[in-house]
Amino acid sequence: MTAYKPISYLRTTSIIISILLIYMIIVNGIFINVVMGLDKGLEITIIGNTGLTVAQLKKAAERELQDLAVADGPGKDLIDDAAFRMETLYRRAGYPHGVVDYRIIERQGSRTIEFIVEEGPRVLVTSLNIQGAKTISVELLTAGAPESIKVYLKDKKPFPHVVSEIEALREEIFNVYLAKGYLDVVVEQESKLQEDVGEVAVVVRISEGRRYTLGKLLFSGDQPEELKKPLRDLRASMVGKPYHDRQKLLVRSAVLELYANAGYPDVSALVEAEKKSDTATVELGLRITSGPLVYIDGVKMQGSTQTVHSFVADRMTLKKGDLFRLDEKYKSLGNLYRTDLFSRVDIELAPAGEDPGHRILNVHLTEMETLEIFVEPGWGSYEMFRLAGGLRKRNFLGRGMVLGFKGLASVMGSSAELSFTDPWLAEGALSMEIPFNYLLRKEPSYTLESIGTGLNFLMTGPLDTTISSGYHYDKNEVFDVKTETGNDSYGKGSINLQLSRDTRDDLFFPRSGVRSVIGLEVAERSLGGNLAFYRCRGNISLFQEMAGNIILGLRYGGGFILPGNEQDGIPLTERYFNGGANSVRSFRESRLGVKGAGGDPLGGTGFNIITLELRRKVTTNMALSLFFDYGNIAPNQSIKEDPDSLLSGNTSLIAATWEDYFKDFRSAVGVGVQYLTPVGPARLDIALNPAPDRERDEAQYAVHFSVGMAF
Repeated sequence: MTAYKPISYLRTTSIIISILLIYMIIVNGIFINVVMGLDKGLEITIIGNTGLTVAQLKKAAERELQDLAVADGPGKDLIDDAAFRMETLYRRAGYPHGVVDYRIIERQGSRTIEFIVEEGPRVLVTSLNIQGAKTISVELLTAGAPESIKVYLKDKKPFPHVVSEIEALREEIFNVYLAKGYLDVVVEQESKLQEDVGEVAVVVRISEGRRYTLGKLLFSGDQPEELKKPLRDLRASMVGKPYHDRQKLLVRSAVLELYANAGYPDVSALVEAEKKSDTATVELGLRITSGPLVYIDGVKMQGSTQTVHSFVADRMTLKKGDLFRLDEKYKSLGNLYRTDLFSRVDIELAPAGEDPGHRILNVHLTEMETLEIFVEPGWGSYEMFRLAGGLRKRNFLGRGMVLGFKGLASVMGSSAELSFTDPWLAEGALSMEIPFNYLLRKEPSYTLESIGTGLNFLMTGPLDTTISSGYHYDKNEVFDVKTETGNDSYGKGSINLQLSRDTRDDLFFPRSGVRSVIGLEVAERSLGGNLAFYRCRGNISLFQEMAGNIILGLRYGGGFILPGNEQDGIPLTERYFNGGANSVRSFRESRLGVKGAGGDPLGGTGFNIITLELRRKVTTNMALSLFFDYGNIAPNQSIKEDPDSLLSGNTSLIAATWEDYFKDFRSAVGVGVQYLTPVGPARLDIALNPAPDRERDEAQYAVHFSVGMAF
């Protein structure tokens, strides 16, 4: 096989494209504040303001002023709106008499809009007294009040007098009392202004009255035998509880739902309420008309052109001959929406005909576009420019199955994958995938070409967990081996099991949550290859937002691969490597650890990586980070003494792996900057090695530019 060599012009082309990509990201990410209307000779001025700055007033009317700069014609409506926005800002700042007027000054070749401010005195609320609250605490009464009022009640800090906020406080108190059953409550507020000092004293007076309860709940009309007990249970759950007007809606909705779930979709209920002031109770009466029991005579699909009807029918819990039930209708809706194939689903009974007890169920489907095509450019400090792309058909053969293809090309290699996925095994509880993979990749110590296939199963478990398991076989050709004698080829058949859990609040820049993964792989000759080993690998990442919008990120990753009873050593391509943009960042790709005679890394059968990182956004799309990485490769000293131990021996290699598993850690201290893009953060990291090992020719620092966070 011919050795894989990167083509020089491909490298040059990728560098040029990458520079253009970076330039586009930077240009699109920088907000250039152009003077509004400069090209039209338009000038905006504000005079008469002292309490609020020009910048604050322009910010309040920012949208109107921007539209004015590009508007055709005089734009008088926009000017009026801008003045109104400024006046509103004055009201909210405590200037009840603030007025903003304007005049337009036309000169040859230019136009000036001058906003004229008459602020009037600023008024602060220096006293707020809530009187008459006997049965409900002030804290509960003001829980939904404007924030400035809640701050005053806590710290007694004067706040701007805004009439709408004082009225909102009165309405909030009134509504809280109504919700607790105080139907006769009266809430009044009085504001006393001292104009000479610009202060207002606000008094809110409450007359609670008596608390009303639901005294009786009476049902009349149609009451089928099977619904008498549910109606009694509904009555028992509501009678004697504090009454509020929403209970009329609640009891009516509950009755309609009971009847519809029992097969009476045409039910109606008329609610009447009678207030009994002498006993402080309210009596509710419902007159119920049930309509007929309705059975489904057939299910008719409408609007579906790509999806086969049997797939839709399998998601429906309502079938021909079933009694119509509202809860089963909602289950069917949920099942169909979960397929992610339909933008809208409507399930309705056809109008009643000659036999109103037997009706057709119409299922109207609005299908989504299920063919997806994507292109994703990227960059890695080792791979340099890379370009990924592919397509995915999410409704293959009209049965909700997925057929996908994706490919990737970079300076260091290429890959392709064709996959078929059926996510609807076991009623959607289990997903099956059959992938076909190709990989050609140049690593620092070797070049690998691999082709393989497999069979994977995936299941979603409780608590955001995902369990996957399967079989995979690949045929591997290894050449350009720099650290050991000769090239090699082998087949590998293995079974794997992986458990993962992800509670992060964001995929690209999480502020909280945990992501954890643990995987096991067993390769045996009996599974179709000529390798035998046992691999375990795990990773856990934790994110927590702290004071000052600083995000703390913690990561631990580790793993080992041990040869089986009939296996001498572990091939170079199956070993672990450390160092690079996503591990210990003071090293270039895979360069941490012992190197061979030619200076290329040997890798190992065990590794650890620990990271502590502090992240903070400084603008909407820009973030900075400080990080500390700590990691190793095992065995280390024993490899240095006997490099061939990774290829020969069994028990000695296992013993050396465990002996060195927590030894010879290397570290990185660095800073990073990230520009957040829709496809992930574009990241630049600079990392120092605090104690470089000169015998291993370790560099003092490394610079990485890539797309995506380190973890």
